[in-house]
Amino acid sequence: MKNFIKVIISGSLFLLLGCSSDKTLSLVDNEQVCNNKNFKGCDTAANYYMKKKEYQKAVTYAKIGCNNNKAKSCEVLGKAYLDGKQVKKNLNKGLKFLEKSCTIGDGYVGCHDLAVRYSIIGFGIQKDYVKSSKYFKIACEKGLYAEACYYLAFNYEYGRGMQKNDGLSVYYYRKALDFYKKECKNDFNGCKNVGEMYQDGKGVSKDLKKALEYYHIGCEKNDGTSCFKIGMMYQFAKTYDQTQGYLIEDAAKAKEYYLQACDNKYILGCETFAKLNK
Repeated sequence: MKNFIKVIISGSLFLLLGCSSDKTLSLVDNEQVCNNKNFKGCDTAANYYMKKKEYQKAVTYAKIGCNNNKAKSCEVLGKAYLDGKQVKKNLNKGLKFLEKSCTIGDGYVGCHDLAVRYSIIGFGIQKDYVKSSKYFKIACEKGLYAEACYYLAFNYEYGRGMQKNDGLSVYYYRKALDFYKKECKNDFNGCKNVGEMYQDGKGVSKDLKKALEYYHIGCEKNDGTSCFKIGMMYQFAKTYDQTQGYLIEDAAKAKEYYLQACDNKYILGCETFAKLNK
């Protein structure tokens, strides 16, 4: 009877692993899901091992997943070939797999990674703002990806790879701002980015009060960069605030926030605090 129950349990587990993949499953479970040909588990395993820098395992699961049209697996495999992680560096293969990731339904991160690589010198790929704008647009509109929307707006603002268009620039900056505000609820980077957009007047009127408000939220979430930016605003209030009259220079507050930045492992905060304390 006990053996019969074991068989039933084992069979049920096999069916579960063969039919589902979920982030709540353990890594071992996701590996079994992948090996049992429910390929979403390959995405999870490949992404996990890539983040852990266990590239051999990452590539193994990424190949299985990508061969079965899983976007995250193709993204991981593309990055592995572009960066020479566990496979021989091959730019053409890397771009091919990232493009495949981008064309699959939920592959917006692959689109964004392509866009970044076409925007920046140093990846061994010729800079191409036309292609970078194309992929930023896909990532922004398909993936609701804040950073992609921001850089697409930047390209429209300065005519990089496209004709300058102030209207579309504002539209995509505002789209990025909306996404960053949503991110701010759970991620301090979103708060910092909202603060920067209000400080710089990207897609919105320059508003130092709102900028400071979001920097404070980020700083309270232990983001050293946000704390540092508050310190800068208090130290250089006259420079930052030449028209609104909202900021007042306050050396004591500046030092307070530089120290908080330092406590949150932002090195420039430590260096600036030390200089002011001489």
